[in-house]
Amino acid sequence: SCELYIFKADAEKNTGVAIAICPGGGYMRLGFNVPTAKWFASNGITVALVKYRLPNGYKEVPLEDAMGALRYLRTRTDLGIDPAKVGISGNSAGGHLSAWTSNAMPDEEKPAFAILHYPAIDRNAPLYLNTFNTTGSLLGMDYAEAEAEAISAQNMVTAKTPPTLLMLCDDDKTVPPTSPLDYYEALIRHGVKASIHIFPKGGHSLKHSLEESRTLTLDWLDWLGLLKK
Repeated sequence: SCELYIFKADAEKNTGVAIAICPGGGYMRLGFNVPTAKWFASNGITVALVKYRLPNGYKEVPLEDAMGALRYLRTRTDLGIDPAKVGISGNSAGGHLSAWTSNAMPDEEKPAFAILHYPAIDRNAPLYLNTFNTTGSLLGMDYAEAEAEAISAQNMVTAKTPPTLLMLCDDDKTVPPTSPLDYYEALIRHGVKASIHIFPKGGHSLKHSLEESRTLTLDWLDWLGLLKK
């Protein structure tokens, strides 16, 4: 079953913003980033780390859990959460799940924003068809190319896709920095507010640009008008 680990916003700084964070792991495992959750909370943003169920060939399972996390956070007004300020974030496979959720939810339920770290968005990219085959982990190993195309989030974007921040590194060998560019281009084409930052160094992480990426994240949320109490 899906589990949520809640990190409450610092009461004195509470902005009303909440984020459901979907960890990465290639749809084969989950890697939780507790320091980032604590950092958001210290800046007045409530976080739910989403322990979503792994698909084992049932692609709708992680999606259902990510959607459920957003819906749950909106009910927690007792934590000072503004239901209109609930967004989603994720890295790698969790970045794909976050982008997918951003687009798959009914328009009236879509998250207020999405923050994607080196998201594995293009599920037909040759890189994901290697021995790990993370697309196969999601769809089942006998999936058709058309199925992978259908869950590649760049093909889902509409004018109703929420504002999206993308962050990636130029030397990422796991998710090439060119991989999310089609998604960014689709966002711009549909008139969605979007920002992209490609850091020179860090591989499949933001560890070499952690402070900068955090500053940019708060600046971007502020630009969207979400940090005003």
